[in-house]
Amino acid sequence: MSPIRHLPVIIALGLLSCACAQAATLAIYDINDSGFTATTTAFTPSTSSSGLTAGSATFGSFGGVTQGSTSYFRSAANGDGSTANLAFRVLENVGTSPSRVLTDSQAQAVTANSFVQFTVTPTGGQVLNLSSFSAFVASDALSASQTFGTTYFVRSSLDNYTANLGTVTVNTTVGNLTSGTLTADLSGSGFQSISSSFTLRIYAYANLGASTAAANMVGRVDTLTLQGTVSAAAIPEPSSYTLLLGLAGMLFAANRMGRPRQACKIG
Repeated sequence: MSPIRHLPVIIALGLLSCACAQAATLAIYDINDSGFTATTTAFTPSTSSSGLTAGSATFGSFGGVTQGSTSYFRSAANGDGSTANLAFRVLENVGTSPSRVLTDSQAQAVTANSFVQFTVTPTGGQVLNLSSFSAFVASDALSASQTFGTTYFVRSSLDNYTANLGTVTVNTTVGNLTSGTLTADLSGSGFQSISSSFTLRIYAYANLGASTAAANMVGRVDTLTLQGTVSAAAIPEPSSYTLLLGLAGMLFAANRMGRPRQACKIG
């Protein structure tokens, strides 16, 4: 049997294989590098995929409050698996006129730039096809005398940080650290074939209820994980599919016409 007869099937399977790829880890930020300190400003990823450049995770400006162990900082404990993490107090831990580090609403958090962010950029000729994002988040009242909660939400640079892609509120009680997971589904068409830099921001604000803001109320973020694939070549346009399938049909017809025909016997 001539292999040309199977050419349409071979081409169709090839096109499908170009369009299907299993999601993998593109970047992880676990903040555990021993060189990081409370005043480190840029946190390199612990894992990054080939075909892209994963930039450092950085803090926002938190309303102009100075970074450090009294405000927002790299903490050595109480993160994912009790490891290092990025932490932010609700109130500065200073004796005179402390400033609020975490605000009281989503709108205030956006205005104050109360976030942690990171950027991934595909290398030349590559595109990003995203699937999901997740992060460990927590509210830590281990040293607090009041209950409180922290709300986390994630936004992207694709719409200039306008829409929430995921949100979660973690409430805790006095003497406890309560954790949760912030997730975002990035499998929609708007997050596919990204050919330029892509940034995610994880914002946070406090939910105090009847409590009073205090320095020993701490929010924590850790294990920031972006999932997806990197494509080395663009998927053909619909017109290309039509052309390839048309060529396959012509080859198939030519193969049929080229077969030897049996002579008809007249009895």
